[in-house]
Amino acid sequence: MKVLICLVSVSFLLISSPVMAIDFGKCINTINKKVQKIQGYDPRILVRQCAWETVSKGKKAKYFNNCLAKRLKRNIKNIKNPEHFADNIYKAIKKKCS
Repeated sequence: MKVLICLVSVSFLLISSPVMAIDFGKCINTINKKVQKIQGYDPRILVRQCAWETVSKGKKAKYFNNCLAKRLKRNIKNIKNPEHFADNIYKAIKKKCS
């Protein structure tokens, strides 16, 4: 019994960051309301995909921005500075999606 308690307490010490819950429903609603078209393209699907990928892999905002910038560049022809668009989208949704 003492060994089990010791192992449980050690496992909590090994967690490097606090475990946080995210309400993905609120995040999706925010994406649907705040994300605007870019050069005639609706990026909401890409934003949802990158948000889910970021959360499911336990990554941070930089991963989301890189994922979104790469997908924007792939899907929107002749886009200049996709990183700028990714940053603006992140700023618009970060309160509900973090």
